[in-house]
Formats: sequence, structure tokens, C-alpha cells
Amino acid sequence: AHWTNAMNVAALSPVNVTPTHVGDRPALKDELAANSHNLDFLRSAVVLLVVGFHLAKYFNWQPGRLQVTDFGLLGVMLFFVHTTLVLMFSLERQRANSSVPLFMPFMMRRCFRIYPLAIFAVAFVYLFRIPSDLQFGRFDLLHQTAGNFAANLLLIQNVTRQKANPGPLWSLPLELQMYLVLPALFLFASYLKSAWGIIDRKSTRLTPVT
Repeated sequence: AHWTNAMNVAALSPVNVTPTHVGDRPALKDELAANSHNLDFLRSAVVLLVVGFHLAKYFNWQPGRLQVTDFGLLGVMLFFVHTTLVLMFSLERQRANSSVPLFMPFMMRRCFRIYPLAIFAVAFVYLFRIPSDLQFGRFDLLHQTAGNFAANLLLIQNVTRQKANPGPLWSLPLELQMYLVLPALFLFASYLKSAWGIIDRKSTRLTPVT
């Protein structure tokens, strides 16, 4: 779990999850509005889990047999679920409003949202030797090599098996790699939906009227 995920979740507005082409369908619009409230709840739960995990780890709170790290991991997993749903709505809106291929505009927006702040954080921690590896009750200073620094700048720590520095950036490579496959999953899901609609209409026509 990490602060960046919490900020990303908080920055996703529920207004952005409503596709623009449903304005003439009140029932669907009402359904999406209700879903936005569910997303608000999920977003709040994720932020609380992420913040609570970091506070519990820093202040060394270990209540009974509960593993505080599990709360942090749960927050990250819920973040990915939330982000996937919101970005699927975004891709649907983008496809409805433009004939431009989905992948490049989508990835450009994601990269410009993530990389500038991540590069600043990595460089700041590296130049000023700031302890950023959160352990129970303390922050440790990581010994950073040139390879580790480059991997953190490019956000490929999990691919190169380098440790994240700052520590909270450990999940950003996973997030970026998720973005690489989301457009393909969206197109595949859209194809299945269209194919199922065609099959359903054909089966309706073939059903005898009694």
C-alpha cells in the first residue's frame, strides 16, 4: 500500500465515471449515478486502509493476531479494482467521442499523471539521502546503486528485481503494467458484449410465438 495510490484514488472524481452518451437514457443514467456513490464508498475505504496501514506500521501497532500488512495489501487490491472500473468507463467515453485509437492517448494520459511526480520523489530521496523504507516503528535508509536508481526512475523495479526507493512506490510498476493491458481487455469485453447481443437477438427471432 502506498500514499500515491491513496492520492490517485482521492483524485478520481465520480463525475468522470458517467459516460457522455447515456444522457438520453434516464434509467441507465440513474443507475450510473448510484454506482458512483458505491465508488465513493470504495474510494474512502481504500484511503482509510492505506493510511491506517502506514500509521499502524510506523507507530508499531500490532493488535493481537491481526496482520496490519494485510490491511495495506487489501487497500492496494481494492484500489486496482476501483481504478480498473473507472478507467473502463473512461475508455468507453473516449471511444464514443473519438475515432482515434484507444491505446496511445490512454497511455499518454496515464504516464503524464504518474511519471512526473514519481521521478521527482525518486530523485529527491536519492539526492538528499532520505530514509524512506518503512519498517515497524522506523524508516530505514536504503543503499541505492545506479541500477536501482535507474529502475526506480523508470518504474520497472519489479521487472529488474530492485527494491523501491522511496518504499511507497513499490506498487506503481504494477499499476503501469495494468494500464498496458486495460485497453486490450476493454476491446475484448466490448467484442464479447456485441457478439452476445447479436446471438441474443437471433435467438429471440427464432423463438416460436405460442
